[in-house]
Amino acid sequence: MTTIVAQPSKELIDFLLELAVASQRRAMYPGGHPSLDTSEQRVLERLGPLFTTRHTLTVGVARDQLIIDGVATDARNNLLRALAARLHAHRIAGVKFIPGLTPAELADLLQRLAREPDPASATEPIWNHIQLYRQAYDRLTLVEDEPGANKGEPRRVPRAAQLWLALAQAALNVAADGKTQANTDPKAMADAINQQTTLKSTDAYEQVVVGYLLQIADELRTTEGQDTVALRGRVSSLVANLSPDALKRLLTMGGDLSQRRAFLMDATAGMAIEAVMSIAVAAANVSRRVISQPMMRLLVKLASHAQRGAPPLRGPTDAAFRDQVRELIDGWTLPDPTSEAYGDALDDLSRPVQSGPIQSGITQVSEPERILEICLELRNTAPPLWEAIDALIDRGDITFVLDTLDWCPADNPLPGVIRTRIATPEHFRQLLASPNVDVKRIGDFAKRVGQSATELLLDALIESDSRAARRRILDVLGALGEGIGPAIVTRLPGAPWYAQRNLLILVNTLEVWPDNFTAADYAGHSDVRVRREALKLMLKRAQTRVLGITVAVADNDPQLIRMGLDAALRECPPAVVPKLVAKLVAGTLPTELETMAIQAIGSTTVPAAFTCLWGLAVKRTRWLRRDKLAPKSRAMLAALVTLKTRWPGEPRVIKIVAQAARSGDREIRKAAQ
Repeated sequence: MTTIVAQPSKELIDFLLELAVASQRRAMYPGGHPSLDTSEQRVLERLGPLFTTRHTLTVGVARDQLIIDGVATDARNNLLRALAARLHAHRIAGVKFIPGLTPAELADLLQRLAREPDPASATEPIWNHIQLYRQAYDRLTLVEDEPGANKGEPRRVPRAAQLWLALAQAALNVAADGKTQANTDPKAMADAINQQTTLKSTDAYEQVVVGYLLQIADELRTTEGQDTVALRGRVSSLVANLSPDALKRLLTMGGDLSQRRAFLMDATAGMAIEAVMSIAVAAANVSRRVISQPMMRLLVKLASHAQRGAPPLRGPTDAAFRDQVRELIDGWTLPDPTSEAYGDALDDLSRPVQSGPIQSGITQVSEPERILEICLELRNTAPPLWEAIDALIDRGDITFVLDTLDWCPADNPLPGVIRTRIATPEHFRQLLASPNVDVKRIGDFAKRVGQSATELLLDALIESDSRAARRRILDVLGALGEGIGPAIVTRLPGAPWYAQRNLLILVNTLEVWPDNFTAADYAGHSDVRVRREALKLMLKRAQTRVLGITVAVADNDPQLIRMGLDAALRECPPAVVPKLVAKLVAGTLPTELETMAIQAIGSTTVPAAFTCLWGLAVKRTRWLRRDKLAPKSRAMLAALVTLKTRWPGEPRVIKIVAQAARSGDREIRKAAQ
């Protein structure tokens, strides 16, 4: 079988080679050398024609390869390999070139690359027509040492493990600097890729991920051994956890039909059967090809026998499955000449006429529940399966469909195909309306549907009149991660008070606030429940904590005041002291909050704090103008303890503490101890 190796177009390769030469010369020759201007001018001449067919040009950076149009360059090309290594050493994950690039900007970029990487440098270049994508630094876990390595010997990580670690770093957007460690769990990587797809990530991110997937597919096709087997299992788990949107977007980045075909051929030869099935179905959608129902039934049957059949049959059926997929891909040579509207009309004509949805109960035809169970048992994707599923969903029994899929054995590939097919916004809306649906089930379905599920959940959160339903939706949204942030910000203004409160609760679950959001906008809301959630957010972050404490203690709601005092006890800003002093002097605080306020102002050095505490603990006699203890109260005792603790060397404090120690009241004597 002939191996198809995808490569970028000649025009792109010529541009990258000129860029590599110019970068190399910048590192070799001093500034002002005549060859520098010549080489950089050739780069601009190669780049200009490329902008006639695209708005921007993004180059992804792997460890020793560049990725452009979803295709990795040849690692054996020394010039391109050196350019990739130089960019990687500067912790650059991708470079975007924008039309209008000037010679000065290009020269500045190459001059910076010619220097030694400086991790401590905080200056970031600002160009109008070049954009750099930096690598991040978190969430890392090294893969295991190579089996059989002797202790004390330098560790040599197998290429399969290197590729997997590099893919993990690219998927999680993490730096490969040796100081940080990447989480190589396939599910964590798939969640990261799904989230980037939801956030509409940059081309540079996807270029790098696709580039490593291409290398892994080639590695699985060309090598054997224990490391390859482990890599095949990890890739299969990764693909199984990718959402349809993420898989479709990655395959779209894989170049044109011939380049995508090369990747599919490598994947078919080396990856596990479940991964091959998922990739083939997604590639058919991306390439606008149709996998017929008979072919789908054949593939499911072959996959089932390859995994669960008798041991003597597994090898031949595995090979037959891969041969069928290869023949299927070989047939994708021409675009579908049928227009979309005409194709829809043909699909309608090919469907059998139905008198209406199948009803449950005893009839002359099999109930849809039985048809679904039989097809799952036989692993058969015949048209009656989809008709039964449609009937059940139309009848409002989508939960029955999902329950039945959950009961299937783990090695049955058919439930995954069904879940992908029914993961539509319309079906998700029906699932939300179903009573007593498990939160985890809604969350899993939402991840398959993608961004539109987030929009539906937020709409339901705002529109629902049921507190229990809103609580369930909040739990689901909280599990979807950072990707929900922008959608929250667009709905907050103008929403009902209860919706604003719930949306602020969701923001509190995010590690990073969405862009253009500040909780201070809602700290003065007319409804106290909204103010509470806004102040929780403000008190949680150092940048807004001082303002949050100030607003909280100035509020009339005791619960908000308590929140502010709790924060002030840990660190009381001087600007808050006058507000607390005013409330203590006026006596407007509840008794239990007075003690907290006294302790808070007592932790500061503001003169007004001492004056207030002295006035609470001491009264001056009317005639002799002598200081004596104020009548006993919780506020007086707390003020006395704070004065003794905070200002022990103050003469007036020493005198009044001595007077308290001689008091006939046991509680006052205890406060003076």
